[in-house]
Amino acid sequence: MNITRSPGRTLPPRFAVSHALRRTLRTACVAVAAVVSIAPYGDAAAADQLPAYAADLQRTSVSGLSSGGFMAAQFDVAFSSRLIGAGIVAGARSIARA
Repeated sequence: MNITRSPGRTLPPRFAVSHALRRTLRTACVAVAAVVSIAPYGDAAAADQLPAYAADLQRTSVSGLSSGGFMAAQFDVAFSSRLIGAGIVAGARSIARA
């Protein structure tokens, strides 16, 4: 199917916005979004300090499952002198076959 305009018929003018105005509006939107996203974190400094745990750092290990296992392995490599071990579970395929 071939669709054409009737001769002599004009299209309504498009709403044109200059590139400078677009750039200004974009910058303003990004600035507003940044201020709005940071605003809820203003009270972070006033938060109560959490109590310390009596963890023995000489008896600390790390463990992870799937992607967490990858992170646990990386953590174990980076801090091997501080850990006693790492438990890494990567998951398995289904053994049952049809």
